[in-house]
Amino acid sequence: MACCPTCGQAVPPLQIFIDNKYVVRGEASVRLNAQEMVVLKLLINASPHSMTKDRFIMAIYDDSEPEHPVSALRGIVCHLRRKIAPMGLEIRTHCGTGYSLHSDAEAMHEAKRLVTRRRVA
Repeated sequence: MACCPTCGQAVPPLQIFIDNKYVVRGEASVRLNAQEMVVLKLLINASPHSMTKDRFIMAIYDDSEPEHPVSALRGIVCHLRRKIAPMGLEIRTHCGTGYSLHSDAEAMHEAKRLVTRRRVA
């Protein structure tokens, strides 16, 4: 189990319930909507690298893009950022290009494993 770099206490493992769109870490849990889950999965798969806004937009909207897709993406990321912050997951903005996901190494490894295997933890 990972330890908090600030206080040294054990940090519980991250769990992602892909089909039910839940993210859980210790006592904190959140339900995501379909678009937020798509963004989170893309961020996890790209981590530690960033992903472009265009790739997010293509994955979220297919052929049914809203009138202002970049603004819509910003809103999705804003809501997702607030929801997953209590789990120790941080979405970083790369000015003009896209977003990346950051957390402790153990949480990112576990998240990638869960998303790759589509495991319901």
